[in-house]
Amino acid sequence: GLEPTKLKSLRRSAEPIGSSGGWLDDYHFPFSMLVFGKLGLVDYRLIVDETGAATDCAVTSVLGDDRFSNEICDVIMKRAKFTPALDQDGQPTKDLYVQRIVYKIEY
Repeated sequence: GLEPTKLKSLRRSAEPIGSSGGWLDDYHFPFSMLVFGKLGLVDYRLIVDETGAATDCAVTSVLGDDRFSNEICDVIMKRAKFTPALDQDGQPTKDLYVQRIVYKIEY
């Protein structure tokens, strides 16, 4: 239900309330990745509705442990809150939010 031409013409994109980095805690990261200090990347996208709620989530690419990507959408959908996007008339509208998570624990 998102049209690319409408997304390009938004007056304001959906913006996370607070830091999107706070949506995941250390215990969400795969233990094996933490122990060995490996790097992981997860790209994901959310559809944000007119109220600022995330209504759909999809992991679009993963470098690292696939178990982490399986949990990402569940956690983010519960925690993500947004200021809704505004269309050209200043009315709240749907938007697409794309983000990358980079995880690595350094000792």
